[in-house]
Amino acid sequence: MTELIPDALGAVDALPYLRPTAEPPPLEVGWITVPPACRAEPAPVVGPDVRAHLHALAERALAGYRPRPEVFGYRSATWEYRHGYRARQERLRALGECRDELPYVLTLDVHRFFRSLPLDVLLRAAWMTGALAERLTALHTRSGRCLLPGHRWASRLGTAVLDPVDAVLAERAPGRWVRWGDDWHVCVSGADEAQEVRAAMTAALAGLGLRPATGKTGVGPVDTLLTGVARDVAGPAERVWRQGLATDDLRSLRYALPRLAPGAEVSRSLPGVVRARPELLPRAVRYLDRAVGTREGLAAAHELLEGAGEGDPGQLFAAVGLFAAGRLLALAGRHRAVADAVPDAVLAAAASSGIPALTALAVRAGAVGGRPGGLPEPPVRMLRWLERGADVRDSPPSVDTLL
Repeated sequence: MTELIPDALGAVDALPYLRPTAEPPPLEVGWITVPPACRAEPAPVVGPDVRAHLHALAERALAGYRPRPEVFGYRSATWEYRHGYRARQERLRALGECRDELPYVLTLDVHRFFRSLPLDVLLRAAWMTGALAERLTALHTRSGRCLLPGHRWASRLGTAVLDPVDAVLAERAPGRWVRWGDDWHVCVSGADEAQEVRAAMTAALAGLGLRPATGKTGVGPVDTLLTGVARDVAGPAERVWRQGLATDDLRSLRYALPRLAPGAEVSRSLPGVVRARPELLPRAVRYLDRAVGTREGLAAAHELLEGAGEGDPGQLFAAVGLFAAGRLLALAGRHRAVADAVPDAVLAAAASSGIPALTALAVRAGAVGGRPGGLPEPPVRMLRWLERGADVRDSPPSVDTLL
């Protein structure tokens, strides 16, 4: 649910790469510009076959790893994001209610964790296997990174490699800390203890070649654990959406979109909101997947595609062109009415990107929209789908997302 480029066939043909006897697929790495909340930045992407193979290698390596109870993120292969996040929130609230004994909370985040983790640190992990080490080394050679953000296998490995820092907290603050990914909350008695715990954590991170993120590390009242993002998801989604629009609150908009029922008011406002906030595009596409059956929803999808090839007025494609193309082509691959409106320039940009996953999406959208001509030779994995008749209902792309 978190991949940067959706799979044109819903990942069904990647299943063979989960088998223990699978041969490693060719490792092709492409680059797209991704719009996070703070700034747009380039990110490496790989195809669904590579993702599936890395997932299988990571799970085999981590078969004997058990995260500590205080770690709530990406605990296992069967772990579910929303259940894990809810459990984390409940634990944070329980810690916040102990404010008489522990009135402060130390928050610590790692500086650019996925980009900064050294390859040799990962290779030295006790659970590392030869097959996984070989693949991660090849990935690092091609991309300069050993973990790719937005990939479940990478989040699993990242969760496990931070265990030495957890060991420090288990000794210094047993039972009064929580971790999600590379984000810790530690309840402390005062500023002196906070400083001691932070120093110990910083030393443990240094041993992994990492350091705390300055802007995301600090000490504050433990009461803050009782608020946080809970305010953004409380109440009817329509109210949260309108509140986000009124205050330009990105978090409110992000949490509202997955819960919104298709409605004329939301659909009409969506294109302008996404152009101003491109990071909302994945969740907007998920909303539109349910809304294109309405006149306003289909109009919103068409509006996001308009002018994409020639100076998009909102700079959506100019800023994050291939990222936007991937999301909107996934929608087009699920709905003929959207595929009919995809500009030729978007199909051409995706087809010529050199990224197999995007080329496959372009082939699918072109075929669904009745425009298979003018595209490059379809990837081998798309030939069987084309031979089956290129039915829009056959193995559709997923638009579910946690981005």
